[in-house]
Amino acid sequence: MSQSVSQIPARKQRTWRGLLVTLLCLVLLGVVGILWFLWYSSYDLNALMAEMDVQDPGWRQDDIEASRKAAPAAGNSALHIVAVAKLRAGQPVITAAMEKVFENLPPQVELDAQQIDHLEKRFAILQAAVVEARKFKDMPRGRHPIKYSEDWVSTLVPHLQDAREVCELLNWDAAWRAHGGDDEGALESCLALQNAAHSMGDEPFIMSLLVRVGCHVAAVQAIERTLAQGRFTPASEPTLKLMQDTFARELSEPTLLIALRGERAGLHQFVQAVAQGKVNRASLGLVPWTATVSILEGLPGGMSGKRSLSNEVDSRLIEHFPAYLTRQHAAMLRFANELVDAAKLPPDKAEERFHALEKKIRDEPYLVRITAPSFIKTREAVRGMHANLRCAVAALAAERYRLAHNRWPESLDDLVKAGFLDAVPTDPYGGKPIRLKRMADGLVLYSVGRDKIDNDGFMSRGNPADPGTDTGFRLWDISARRQAPNPPVREENPAK
Repeated sequence: MSQSVSQIPARKQRTWRGLLVTLLCLVLLGVVGILWFLWYSSYDLNALMAEMDVQDPGWRQDDIEASRKAAPAAGNSALHIVAVAKLRAGQPVITAAMEKVFENLPPQVELDAQQIDHLEKRFAILQAAVVEARKFKDMPRGRHPIKYSEDWVSTLVPHLQDAREVCELLNWDAAWRAHGGDDEGALESCLALQNAAHSMGDEPFIMSLLVRVGCHVAAVQAIERTLAQGRFTPASEPTLKLMQDTFARELSEPTLLIALRGERAGLHQFVQAVAQGKVNRASLGLVPWTATVSILEGLPGGMSGKRSLSNEVDSRLIEHFPAYLTRQHAAMLRFANELVDAAKLPPDKAEERFHALEKKIRDEPYLVRITAPSFIKTREAVRGMHANLRCAVAALAAERYRLAHNRWPESLDDLVKAGFLDAVPTDPYGGKPIRLKRMADGLVLYSVGRDKIDNDGFMSRGNPADPGTDTGFRLWDISARRQAPNPPVREENPAK
């Protein structure tokens, strides 16, 4: 028994030594793991960037800026945007009190007395700006000078708001000239509006692209109203063709690819600035692209600004562990590369790829989850714009056909055979040709829209992306144009 008792301390000592050795091994493994994580994170990011240098040379921000197209000093529409905006001095064409009065204004319906009175007063105030804005018809190219901030995200682009305001001015100028029977002048205002929308050129920002999308959609609406109000003659053929060619030019430009490459380069620079201590790490959790998100929240199926617990944890890890940021940086670049590659694909394959990428976002690392949704939704906005522009190209060709043959075409193939179209435009939703339908009072040229269902050309101007609706362009017979005004609407806050 005495031997048994004496063995107890020895056993305890061996147990403690074993636990100590185990603990030391675990600590050593942890240290090795951390060192490996630090080394591999840096190695992986550097290897990825080296691969990008080979596969997509010129992907960094400085290279992208250096490769942007130049614009002539004289006739640079971008610089003229700023000049017209100064003349406009923030004065809206439609004041807040009158917004409801102009809310429901179908293209074929004439302005009523209340609307005429308001526009007459507003254009008297804005006359100098209008005269200068009309000069955009001869300014098809533009480039704004951009002074990039060191962290990219605080780069200022105030000209985007100027462009919006100038496009609004020209939109109503086209409507005003059409009301006055100046059909050719209204066409020129539409052309000026389209060129103003094009003034952002190849700016490498999603915000620039979204403003451009909105302005181009306004240009389509302006030309639709102009055609619905006018009684054109063969003398208008050159301007109609120029407008058609201008829309086609916009369709030929890889605007989404330019924006995605620019955002990838910008976010890379931003994360580098965070890693170098030039930007507070906590700012990563604030989503610095808030302005873009706010615009996209207004789109159908828009984004949510809510932050999950998982995002909070990731944000804290990024804030306190540099290697974790490095891993996130690499993941963000990899996903951005996939988006850029998808934007290079033919439309049908691009749709499949973007859809697959959208589905996998929720399983991606934090920096992907807070940046990629805005890229996906921007792609949807661009696709909607393309649907509008393609229908407008076909509609302008149909109007030119009517002027030449004194009747509407029976099909879109008639426009190709007669030389008014190079080819029937493809519907960006589904990849089939856009549709033409003869109506009792004209034509409708349409895309099946987001639901990809042919709804027989039914459109909802107030909610164009709703299920059960198509996206398109209406043309009216001469006898159905300039219909009687709607009943007057009471002003919200009439001036006393």
